[in-house]
Amino acid sequence: MRATQDMDFLVDEQDAPKAEGVLLKLGYRANREVQEFARAGLTLQRFFKRLPKQEDLMIVDLLLATSNRMQQVLKGAVTVPFGKGSIRVITTDDLVKMKRLRGSAIDKADIEFLRGKR
Repeated sequence: MRATQDMDFLVDEQDAPKAEGVLLKLGYRANREVQEFARAGLTLQRFFKRLPKQEDLMIVDLLLATSNRMQQVLKGAVTVPFGKGSIRVITTDDLVKMKRLRGSAIDKADIEFLRGKR
């Protein structure tokens, strides 16, 4: 098992300015480079901040849903309790589908781990 290196948020493209504003208020800085993943229907915007008294960076990736397929993933998200409120989380099946689209070695290992959790 690997520890996560970042946090990923799948966001409707129209909600990107609001999400960016929240991250900036929390002290994150935007990476100027934007990555397009046309095959997956996603645009990646990366934000980062240095943790106090540490050399580590906290990284947040906003994955902007730019295709109908990713819009459907957003619609299929489920609401789960989080802190004093709730957060929408994509289903395991949709996460596996997204990881298959990318297909890196880490994604393949994540898929095997997720299959074992079912």
